[in-house]
Amino acid sequence: MSAVEKVYKEIGGEVIRLRERVDMTQEALAHRLPFSRSTLANLERGRCRIMLHDLIPLARSFGMSPRKFLAMIPSLNDGPRRKAS
Repeated sequence: MSAVEKVYKEIGGEVIRLRERVDMTQEALAHRLPFSRSTLANLERGRCRIMLHDLIPLARSFGMSPRKFLAMIPSLNDGPRRKAS
């Protein structure tokens, strides 16, 4: 599995975890998003890549910013931190 594939698998896993934590179905979450339930299912399985602009409503569906959501993805947070300039 490539590093990119790993990130998308982790994003999908986090979506499942958050969705189940708030007891929400795929259908209910998909109604809050700009894509279908089947696309959401593929996202959760790491089979499709989320567009950057779709990350905003996804994160907000769980009451968080995209930055906070991405901070929960292990592969994106391995390695040294760079200071913002």
